[in-house]
Amino acid sequence: CLFDLHEMKYLWKTDKKDLAMLLATFIATLTLGIEEGIAIGVLLSLVMVIYNSTKPHSTELGRLGESKNFRNVNRYKEAKTEEEILVFRFDSELYFANVEHFRSSIDALVDQKGENLKLVVLDASAINSVDSTGVHALEELIKDLGEQGVELYFAGAIGPVRDKLKVAGITDGLSITNFYFDVASAIEAYKSEEKPDREFSPLQTNV
Repeated sequence: CLFDLHEMKYLWKTDKKDLAMLLATFIATLTLGIEEGIAIGVLLSLVMVIYNSTKPHSTELGRLGESKNFRNVNRYKEAKTEEEILVFRFDSELYFANVEHFRSSIDALVDQKGENLKLVVLDASAINSVDSTGVHALEELIKDLGEQGVELYFAGAIGPVRDKLKVAGITDGLSITNFYFDVASAIEAYKSEEKPDREFSPLQTNV
């Protein structure tokens, strides 16, 4: 059956974009034919994938109580933030199609923090790859934050991403102390009175 009412109800509850694509494909199939309808459905799916990748989810994170857990401040009202620290999570690969969204999202939060901001922690655990445009975006971010007297720490960056940053030379002006296993470790290190020597070592063996 080409038209499943049960599936339509399910999509209405879970994803209205998918429902719209289903209806468009159904109408195209009725009016143009099966092959044309399927082709249009595939095309719409590709367009949606590209669109979603250009504006992925991102958010400010806050600490839950005294724990080491950080969550979306818009979902967890009890999540606490600090004036001088911004924790930002970007839930996608970082590449040419979404770098503008990345910068505009983080810049808006930096502006909200104002002059009290001293540290930005980028939760990179969901960033599974970075292309050359993404590398340049991070270079510009480090430069712009530095001019404001703000440091940038990376938390949870996976090995391939760390290696890419190393090969691209983005880490030349940074140190091993800019990379941490998780957000809690980054903030703890920032607040620590004794910071390790800022001598850089190979990223592959870093975290």
